[in-house]
Amino acid sequence: MKYKIINNPEVAPKLNLKEAEYFGIDVSEKVNSGVLNTKGPWNIPISYKALAVSKKYNRTEGYLKIEQLTIYGQRTIRELKTSGHKQEGSLSIDGKKQRCFTSSQLFDVEGVLIDVAIIHVTIEN
Repeated sequence: MKYKIINNPEVAPKLNLKEAEYFGIDVSEKVNSGVLNTKGPWNIPISYKALAVSKKYNRTEGYLKIEQLTIYGQRTIRELKTSGHKQEGSLSIDGKKQRCFTSSQLFDVEGVLIDVAIIHVTIEN
């Protein structure tokens, strides 16, 4: 399974245990944090690893409705830029460089809600 597409996802998209483990979600923890690598005495961020996802929106109803959620698996952002409380940068999806930022997403893994750190990839619709 290279990636998973969920059509018309709920607030907390559902995954089974096997899918969650495949994508690197630790089901024994209620919160899964990303891994931030820093350098130097001032801890300058250099890379961030977390679950990469993208969302496709429907803008025709006067508000943003998520039509599709795509999960790409664990990815790493390089050349991080700090913007307030989030990190921004780019990573490669299917050989194409895409803009991205850090966030979090709830997932429903067999009835248990898990808060997962994500890299939100901004792919044009």
